[in-house]
Amino acid sequence: MKLAKATPAAIALSIGFIILYSLLFGVRFEDVASLEVATLLASGSLVVLRLITQGIRFHILTSGLTHRSVLSSVLARISSEFVSLTTPTFVGGEAVRIAWLKAKNVELGKAAWLVFLEIYFDVASTALVIYISTYYLVMIGEYLLALLSALISTGTTAFFTFIFIYSRKKVICLPTWLLNSISRLLGVERGARIVRSLEQTLLSYHNSASSLRSVFTVKRALGAAACTLLMILLSGAVTYFIVGGAPNLNGLLLSISGFYISLVVGNMPITLGGSGISELTMKYFAANILGLSSWAKVIAWRIVTYHLPLTICGASLAALSYKELISKNIKSKDLNRL
Repeated sequence: MKLAKATPAAIALSIGFIILYSLLFGVRFEDVASLEVATLLASGSLVVLRLITQGIRFHILTSGLTHRSVLSSVLARISSEFVSLTTPTFVGGEAVRIAWLKAKNVELGKAAWLVFLEIYFDVASTALVIYISTYYLVMIGEYLLALLSALISTGTTAFFTFIFIYSRKKVICLPTWLLNSISRLLGVERGARIVRSLEQTLLSYHNSASSLRSVFTVKRALGAAACTLLMILLSGAVTYFIVGGAPNLNGLLLSISGFYISLVVGNMPITLGGSGISELTMKYFAANILGLSSWAKVIAWRIVTYHLPLTICGASLAALSYKELISKNIKSKDLNRL
């Protein structure tokens, strides 16, 4: 699905599910708006802080490849999140980040490897949270939710772990049928150029993976891990403030579990952005684990954790695109004067 079609479809789908659940379960606008202003402001601030932390982690992971400001990296990462939120998981936003690094004169293979590392940080950290949550769910008899979230997380983690190990051991080779298809579609000469470019990119990707320490030092690893931990805590805090829970550390930990279980189940390739599925999962978790049954809070949680970041990231993408357009126009005028 093209981005131009996927983005409005994802937004419309998410809004549609919010309206549908509101009508089905009698949630009025006044119910959602009844949440305290201080709660909404605090939650919104935490969402912004999480986006910034995500951007700082992106800067840490890629700082060995190109010299640029932290602000530039943060804006690029936040902008790419708009695409991530409106396209299937691990597809859209990653392509945008790779393209941005390529525009900064980073080799395509190196850019792809470091963006993959960012994905792997998220996958591994999510799996850790899910497995701890699964243990708790089994202890209290919530076997179905424990099994579903553990299976999805295990499948995703196993897949990306395989890619991580294989990328470091061997060069990924293009299948013969694909090479033949490229030659038939583009012609022998042009197809050969495309194939050589792809092979060079895959070799660069392998070289970056096999020499991990050259671009990914212990200091950067610790910095990225610290940012990932902070992102986990912020996600739980947002859920804790809006959905609610016991006013103690246990309440916060359960909120972290609820957020990540909803995230993992919502990542199933059923709807764009997990629309509809994430809300149902959070409602089930809130009612059966937290002892809360308010659909209004679940809808408010979805708005704050999905639509608010979508708005912020969309504005950032528009600003970044405008900045790039102005920069290109200035360069074009300078060349014309020469």
